[in-house]
Amino acid sequence: MANPVVLCEVKDQIAYITTNRPEKRNALNSELCVELGKAWERFEQKEASYV
Repeated sequence: MANPVVLCEVKDQIAYITTNRPEKRNALNSELCVELGKAWERFEQKEASYV
């Protein structure tokens, strides 16, 4: 399984979304943009699990 391109977590009621493409210097591509959108949707829906 490939490494996720977006990492999500919540600490002290603060949402952290981290891009995870160090080999490409975290440059945006279509996959990363889609995953960022999904991450925001999960936070908006207040799901218990953000990963």
